[in-house]
Amino acid sequence: MNTYSYRGVRWLETFAPDEDDLHTIAGEEGLDPFIVRDILAPTPFGYIGEHSDALYAVFHFPVFRLGHSDDKQQELDLVIKDGFLMTVRYDFLEPLEHLATRIRTHEHLSSHHDHQSTYSFHVANAIMKEMYTGVSLDLRAFTDWLHNIEDKIYTGNEREMVSEISLAAREMAEFRSLIHDHEQALKQYEETGIKIFGLQFKESFKEVIREFKNVQRQTRFLSELVTELRETNNSLVTTNQNEIMKVLTIMAFVTFPLSLIAGVFGMNVVDMPVVGQENDFWIIVGAMALGMLIMFIYFRHKRWL
Repeated sequence: MNTYSYRGVRWLETFAPDEDDLHTIAGEEGLDPFIVRDILAPTPFGYIGEHSDALYAVFHFPVFRLGHSDDKQQELDLVIKDGFLMTVRYDFLEPLEHLATRIRTHEHLSSHHDHQSTYSFHVANAIMKEMYTGVSLDLRAFTDWLHNIEDKIYTGNEREMVSEISLAAREMAEFRSLIHDHEQALKQYEETGIKIFGLQFKESFKEVIREFKNVQRQTRFLSELVTELRETNNSLVTTNQNEIMKVLTIMAFVTFPLSLIAGVFGMNVVDMPVVGQENDFWIIVGAMALGMLIMFIYFRHKRWL
């Protein structure tokens, strides 16, 4: 649990607080009991609500980079009151660490209030902006992954890339689902913020929306890229399979005269032409070779070889 002070705002940054800690904080800051109960219980879905003049928000952000837990999302809870902000996290969140560093070095968090009074929602919205910036960086790492897949596709590894592309498509589907939920949640977050803190909240919130829109654009582009890579890879795999079938079919037809001649001369009959004559073996082998040559010339003429 860390406490930061920024231009009159007290920011309490907590990591998976226990019941005793939450009850102590609630007693000091006058938090609604609902907020305490909700933080203690698992929160699988996002939530935005007003409780005793406090804005309580739960967001789930997608995760792509290595070094995180196995979960594909990370939860961030915000409790915003006049002069007080509490954040609750359950995993390492690099954007929060980055913002805390900026506060410790007395760096301005937003150009919108450098020369104005600072409210707790300014810090909260700066955190939200940093979170979406972090998601954008994750998407850049995902872009590098797709470019690596693309390079392997065009270097003869299309078969190996089938499972890799499927994994990328699944990751992107999960990501898009989370981001889609954020669009409605942010609208409700803005409306509730304006209701509690006034129109000043709307001005501060613009930077959050701008960063979120950037994430949406990246998501659409990467979704289209995954689809194109899958279609290209499937086409290459199908083409290679067709080429293999073509070669096998041609080989079967080329060797057909051998099988036919061998079958004819292998029949158990009394009077067999050629058999028993001088050089009968070489006559039969020559007939086989001639048949193969004729079939080969025919396929070359048709440009099947």
